[in-house]
Amino acid sequence: MNTYKIPISELFFSEIGTIEPIYIEVPEVDNLEATVTTGQTIEVTGIKIEDAVCFYTQDQKIEISFNCARCLTPVTKKILLRNLEKHYYVKTPEDVEDDLVELIDKKKFEINLQPFLEELVILSVPTVLLCADDCHGSISLDSQNLNDTALTKQSPFSNLKDLLK
Repeated sequence: MNTYKIPISELFFSEIGTIEPIYIEVPEVDNLEATVTTGQTIEVTGIKIEDAVCFYTQDQKIEISFNCARCLTPVTKKILLRNLEKHYYVKTPEDVEDDLVELIDKKKFEINLQPFLEELVILSVPTVLLCADDCHGSISLDSQNLNDTALTKQSPFSNLKDLLK
């Protein structure tokens, strides 16, 4: 099991502007309607800034599995991860609220990237998970899938003409 604790002493004590890419496994996220496919790795880039270290991600895709919200079909799809960054400080800066600051463990000079990675996944997964943008869903009484071409061509008003007879 990955602990997501990253030693950063070398990066923290380097010159401002030093960049260090880290390849790390995407964590499983609890309380999410989708499941992240295990074993996927993404690049998280660390950069030394004044009195802190910044970690960020850019334009990467991961694979998730879920049941479509309309037709309940099991789906596996790639999603684009949002760009996200977080700053980690040794001590809280005066001009920043305490609850917005992530602190570096001063004894070990390491940080835990798991909350950052979980936030990245949560913000990237769509709020409504569909198999396709034009999914029609299913009929609840007999569970017919409305995405079948024969059913979608039929007009919803086709039975009304029988009432006039």
